[in-house]
Amino acid sequence: MPIDSFLSRLAAAGLTLPEPPEPGGLYVPVRVLGGLAVVACQFPIRGNERAYAGRVGGELTTQQGADAAALAALNTLAQVRRTPGIERLAGLLRYELYVQTAAGWDEFPKVLDGASRVFLAALGPEVGAHARAPIGVERLPWDMPVELTATFALRG
Repeated sequence: MPIDSFLSRLAAAGLTLPEPPEPGGLYVPVRVLGGLAVVACQFPIRGNERAYAGRVGGELTTQQGADAAALAALNTLAQVRRTPGIERLAGLLRYELYVQTAAGWDEFPKVLDGASRVFLAALGPEVGAHARAPIGVERLPWDMPVELTATFALRG
C-alpha cells in the first residue's frame, strides 16, 4: 500500500498515528522474517504513558475497552510504519486481542471491533481484512485493559 494512500485513509477517518512506543523488555517491536511481519504486544499507550488502566466491565466500560483497542491498533500501525514500512504490506492476516476483564463480562466482539475499525479504515478492505481472536485474561502487565499482537503478510 502506498504511504500516501495510507496517510489519506488515516486523515479521512480522523485518525493520527502516535509515536511508536518503546519495547517494555528485551524484544523487538516487529520481527520480520520471510514474507511475514509479527508485531509484538501493543498496549493503549500514548506518549509512553498509559491511556487506560483497569478491567473492562469493571473499572472501564465496554466502550472504553473498544477505545483502548483502537489505540493499541494505532500503535501497531505505527510500529509497522517504522518496520517494515506500510508500503510493504500485502495484508493483515490476524490479530489477537487480550482483554483484562471483570468477572462475568462478555462483550468481546464490541471491544475487538474498536481495533478492527482502525485496521479497516487505515488499510482499506483489501489489505485490512483480517481474522481475529479474543482472549480474556485476569491480568495484563501494568494493569492495561488490552494487549494486541498482529501478523502481517508482506510484499517482496
